[in-house]
Amino acid sequence: MGILRNLTGAAALMALLCCWGKPALAQSRAPDPGEGQLRLIDAYYREGEAFRAESEVLRFLHEYPAHPRRAEAELLRAKLFYRDGRYGDSTLMLISQLDRFPHGPAAFPAARLLTFSLLREGRLDEAERYLPYLRGRGEGLRGRGGPRPSLDALRKPLSGAPDPDSAVALSTWLPGAGFFALGEPGKAFAGMGLNLFLIAASYLAFEEDLPVVGLAFLIAEIAVYRGGREAVREEAEAQIARFKESRREGWIGEWGEGKLLKVGIRVKFSGE
Repeated sequence: MGILRNLTGAAALMALLCCWGKPALAQSRAPDPGEGQLRLIDAYYREGEAFRAESEVLRFLHEYPAHPRRAEAELLRAKLFYRDGRYGDSTLMLISQLDRFPHGPAAFPAARLLTFSLLREGRLDEAERYLPYLRGRGEGLRGRGGPRPSLDALRKPLSGAPDPDSAVALSTWLPGAGFFALGEPGKAFAGMGLNLFLIAASYLAFEEDLPVVGLAFLIAEIAVYRGGREAVREEAEAQIARFKESRREGWIGEWGEGKLLKVGIRVKFSGE
């Protein structure tokens, strides 16, 4: 009987312990509400719903300020700004994030995105320090794993780009002719024709004893002449900017910008 009582008491104690343990176990297995929010953010990001994705990121950061995946949500917001062409804002966000979260799954891709953002701003010297992160997680820091990224190609003089001073000088001698040097014959003929028309109109007006009209045509011709030279310089500088942009686009694409931007929250941040 004593043994039976002992067994009964032990069974009751075990049942009591199980009852106490169930709430704790259920609590440990309870889903994290923040994870559902992160899945929603990721879905909006992949669908290209930038406004909704950012709104949900801001709500997540407000409701879960101490969430262990906060840095990943902040990185996704920086990607949204980057994709929108707001590189200055993206750069500031990424620098702040790396200062506050220098480690963790979001730090490595944040450094990679910061490299691209700085390059798009034209800040090559600042981007230089983050180049090792473009070679793959850890490999760049150890100096192994494929070719080393270099910005030398982006610093070289542009091949085939126009010379603004030469184009302007050509337009100085023959109004509108500078556009020939820029590969814009249509604009060149239009500029030359307009200048010749105004000069001829001014000459004929003076010949017909219409000095006021002739003076008006002459003033217009001077204005067109000056404006034409400025237009040639602006076009040359715009072409140079497009040359640089094309070269930068090729470099950034080669080092994985597109692959990095495809990554949302639910996949590996290394982009591998």
